[in-house]
Amino acid sequence: MSLQSTLKCFALIACVAMTLCGDSKNPLDNVSLARFLAKSASAMQRNPARTISCSDYFLPAIECITHQFEESNKLCAETAAAARAAAEAETDEVQKELAQQADDSCGAIVECKKADGAQSKLKCYVDNGSEGSKGLRTLSNNANLKSSKFKEQLRRIDSQESVCITNGRLKYESDSAEAYDEFTSCIYGQTTVPSEPSHWCPESEEESGV
Repeated sequence: MSLQSTLKCFALIACVAMTLCGDSKNPLDNVSLARFLAKSASAMQRNPARTISCSDYFLPAIECITHQFEESNKLCAETAAAARAAAEAETDEVQKELAQQADDSCGAIVECKKADGAQSKLKCYVDNGSEGSKGLRTLSNNANLKSSKFKEQLRRIDSQESVCITNGRLKYESDSAEAYDEFTSCIYGQTTVPSEPSHWCPESEEESGV
C-alpha cells in the first residue's frame, strides 16, 4: 500500500468515526461504532478503494437510520405532550363546575354575616352550615372521581409514550445492526456495493443521488 493510500485510509477511518458519531446524543451510536471499527479497521487499511466505495453507500444509510430514530423519539414526545395538553383542556369545564359547586355550597354561609341580629345570624349559620357541609362532601366526591379519571388518562399517555420510544429503539437497533453487518461485509469484500438504494432510507438516498 502506498503512503498516499495509507494516509487516505487513516483519514477515512477518522472520517467514518466522526460521521457516525457526529453530534448524535444517542449512546447506542457509540457502541455500534466501536464494534464496527474493531471488526473493520484492518480491512479498511488493506483496501482503501473498496472502503471508500462501501462508505459512500453505507454512511448515508447509517446516518439516515440514526436520524429516523431521533425523529421517532421526537414524534413520541410531541404526541404525548399534545395528548397531555388535550387531557388537561378537557378538565376545564369540570373545574368550572366544581368551582360553581363550591360557591353554591359556601355562598349562603358567607351571607349569614349580613343577617340582622345575633339570633338571625346564628340560625343562618346552623341552617346553611348543614346544607353547606353536604354540598362540600358532594363536591369532594365529584372532584375525587374526576381526579382519578385524569390521573388514569395521564398514566395511559405515559405508557403509550414508553411503548412508542421502545418500538423506535428496537427498530433502530435492528436496522443499524443490519447496516453495520452489511457495511463490514462490503469492506471485507464478502459482498459488493449494492446497486439499488438501501431499503432503510431509499427516498433520502435517491434525493442525494446515492
